[in-house]
Order: sequence, then C-alpha cells, then structure tokens
Amino acid sequence: MLVQRIFLSPPFIFAIIWILMLSISMLNISYSFSDEVDVLIFIATLSFLGYFLGYFSLLLFTNKYKSPIRYKNIIHKIDIKKLQGALLASVFFICSILIINFYLDGYPPFFSNLGVETKNYVEYGRMKGVLFALIVFLFLISSLFKTKTVDVLIKLFCFGVLVLYLSRGFVIFTLLSWLFFYLFENKKTISLLKLIFMITCAFIFILILMSVAGEYRTGTASFIKALEIKDSFLDLDPEILWLVSYISMPTINIVELVQYQQYFMGKATVNAMLPGFMNFDSESREFYASILPNEHNTAGTYLKNVVLDFGILGILIYNYLIGIFSYLLFKYSSSSLIKSVFLAELSLLFFADFFLFFPTLFLLFVLILFNKYAFYPINTALN
Repeated sequence: MLVQRIFLSPPFIFAIIWILMLSISMLNISYSFSDEVDVLIFIATLSFLGYFLGYFSLLLFTNKYKSPIRYKNIIHKIDIKKLQGALLASVFFICSILIINFYLDGYPPFFSNLGVETKNYVEYGRMKGVLFALIVFLFLISSLFKTKTVDVLIKLFCFGVLVLYLSRGFVIFTLLSWLFFYLFENKKTISLLKLIFMITCAFIFILILMSVAGEYRTGTASFIKALEIKDSFLDLDPEILWLVSYISMPTINIVELVQYQQYFMGKATVNAMLPGFMNFDSESREFYASILPNEHNTAGTYLKNVVLDFGILGILIYNYLIGIFSYLLFKYSSSSLIKSVFLAELSLLFFADFFLFFPTLFLLFVLILFNKYAFYPINTALN
C-alpha cells in the first residue's frame, strides 16, 4: 500500500520533481545564467498552486458528492493471441520505418561514432514520432509475455533501436515507463527495500546513460565549453554534471522566457502536438531561440510552449489541467500501462513537455486501442 499511495502518486512525483528543479537550478552552474531566484520561485509557486488546486479541488468535489451506489469492478485478463498480434504488428511497423529511413538517409546517427558519415540525430529519419511511440509500446507489452526469453529479446531490440538513433530522451522515458509499470503490477507484493533498490539502480543507470550518451553526441569537453560551466563545478563527475545540467538549464530558460510579453496564442502548443510534416509554426521557435541565455541550451521544461503561447497565465492553467487529469486518470482508469506512461511524463517535466507531444499522444492512442482490443473481462466484484 505504501508503494501505491506514495511512490505511485502523481502529486508526490510532481512535488519531488519540482523540488529538484528548484534546488538544482539555484546552484547556477553556468556563467550564462542570470540570477533571478525570485522569478524562479514565482514560477514554482504558480505551478504548485495550479496543480494542487486542480487535483485536490476535484478530490474534494468527488468525495462530497460521492454516490452511495457501489459499482462493479470489472477484472480484465490479457488475450494472448491478441497480445501476439499487437507485438507482430508493432515489429512490422517499426522495421518498416527503420528500412525506409535507412534507404533515405543511410546509416543511423550511432554509426558516426564509428567513423561512418551520417546525419545527426535531429536531422536523421522520417516518422520518428510514430517510431518512438511504437518502441515504448512494444517495450511495455513485452512484459506481459510469460516467456522471459521473448520479453528480454524484445526489450533488447527496442533498446538497440533507440541507441542507434541516439535518442537518450526516449531511452530514459521508456525505462521510466517500464519501471512504473513493474511497480504497478507488483504493488501488492513488492517490499519497500526492493523498491528503494530498484529506484537507486534506475537512478545510477540514468546517470551513466546521460554521461555516455552525452559523450557520444556532444563530448563532455565540448559540452562544458558550449554551456559555459563555471570553474567551481568542473570537479564534479561527468555523470553528475550532465544530470545537474539536464535539470537546471531548461528551468533557467523558462525564467528568462516569462520576462517577455510576446504571446503566440496556442501556436507553439498545437505545433508540438502534430507530426513533423504538419508543423506550421516557425515564428515561436525563432522567438524562443532569440531570447535564450545560451544558444546551446534549448530545452525549456514542460512549460515552454504554454509560456510562449499564454505567458504566466499559461503556467497556472496548464498545471491546473494536469492536476485534474492526474486525479481523473488515477481515480477512474484501471490501465497500468497508461498510468505508467503518465508518471514517466510527469517525471520528465523538468526537461520537456511530454504531455502535449505528438509521440506520446500517439502512444496514448495506441495504448487505448490495445486496452480495448487485447483485454477481456473475466469476472466482476463489488468495490
């Protein structure tokens, strides 16, 4: 019950991530950062206020008007044949996209580290939003197979594709989604000690992954020079330095952004929700790039697009809506898959907006279809 009520609670994760963002951003590790602590605290206060107002107002409302009727709780079981069908379909589409991209753009970005001439990870490939969504989906549903060999082989395949595309963001997102899914599926039996051990291992692995992937994609020396890391932080291990940078730098960009008053009234948000070939808004991207304290630090937390579109009001409203969705999802949904993906999105709010982002929206669509298609009721029980 401790796992369910605390570690798998959206308000808990939201609060922990924001506390990390605040504390690490205040370290001010780069010479290019402005020291605007008061603005940072103001943004954090608005975010907490909006999120918890949305979450707990709905909680209080539903408790006050709780129906005396006891509804039946339908228990579902996976249909193995349909699970196999979903797996084969996912593998087919993934391999098709990989072949198309190889035909059009040659070897994936990873091979540049082996001396092969290839495009960088941003320019390489088509349909990457669909590809990464299917990779996460396949990684998750492989856990539903009882045969461990199948599970391991599928996960290695998914991990290998993400490495070839040098998509460290989706590697981390995939692993977090799986970790939360595992905890949901084992919440009644997992011990607190094992939970702490798993979270610690996941944290260490992410540290190593950030360092290794950063070295491959950028190089630590180039990263330190480009982002103007202060001399007092150069003694930190590369793994810690990458982590601190990933958490603090996007937050600092939002601190800078809220001080401008040029709004795009939904263009940036809608643009992020569309596949690449449908993108229509370059104006907000150009404006955002022009106000950055450091041109090499472009991430902007989950608030970037709503601040571009609606300013400070966007921070309050967006967090309010996330709080409402958090409550509704965990109150009324029985899908561990969808909940796991949402908690992964919540865990990465310090870096980018995974909520209103085409790959994760497409993933949500696939998961909803899968839940309707592959599960069937086996019995009912009163709540």
